[in-house]
Amino acid sequence: MNQKIEILGVNISLLNENNILVKLQDLFLHPKKVGDGHVIVTPNPEFLLLARTDLQFRDDLNRADIAIADGVGLQYAAFFLGKSIPPRITGIDLLKKILFLAEKTKQKVFIIVAEGGLSTKKNIDATLHKEYPQLCFDSTLWPSKHIMISKQTRGKEKNNALVEKILFIEKSEPDIIFVGLGQKIQERWIFQHKKFFPKVKLWMGVGGSFDFLTQNVKRAPFCLRLLGLEWLWRLFLQPKRCKRIWNAVIIFPLSIVRVKFFGYNKGVKD
Repeated sequence: MNQKIEILGVNISLLNENNILVKLQDLFLHPKKVGDGHVIVTPNPEFLLLARTDLQFRDDLNRADIAIADGVGLQYAAFFLGKSIPPRITGIDLLKKILFLAEKTKQKVFIIVAEGGLSTKKNIDATLHKEYPQLCFDSTLWPSKHIMISKQTRGKEKNNALVEKILFIEKSEPDIIFVGLGQKIQERWIFQHKKFFPKVKLWMGVGGSFDFLTQNVKRAPFCLRLLGLEWLWRLFLQPKRCKRIWNAVIIFPLSIVRVKFFGYNKGVKD
């Protein structure tokens, strides 16, 4: 049973990291037993704020099989609302462990990241070859503004570069697809394409996690991560993120206070 709680209308899974990895190993080794096409999303305070006004995004998050609490703000919010969720699991840490598990269980991985991002295909490929030498994988860059190409359009767009990318993914026959196109876009991409790849066992929206993996973005020192102050480190490194950090650090807590005193949460879901 995969219990969840709601915070600002978004489901958060009550699975700890070990539960998730055991579940994924079973999925990889016995896909018919567990069920195909599992989706993992990584909600943080920014996700939840956006989902309050973007109902499609909220629906995409709530359709996921597993939603990890990727943000210390969700821990504080749950506590303030009188609820309990497992310790925080960051997207990058879970990504690393899934890559290790995929290497161990011989799963084929496909990686989709946005064109023009900090990490190039060459960066990602070189990092994975070094860190996971036995991992079987392919990768491609995707224009983040172009979300979906359906099978119905292929006959009319034989020369379309996006169609070629879809065919490349099909040819790779992946077991796992990681999509790093940024919040909202990557989740929409997954659910738009999921039906066209019925053999894929796991989908995961990973945001900028591959930028951390390639070390194009430095992670906060462990002490700051332990204290939940990664946002301060990110603000120092990337001042242009100030609006996003304002939302996560100021607007999100205010929204939780409103929930506490005026109601909104619907409690535990199975």
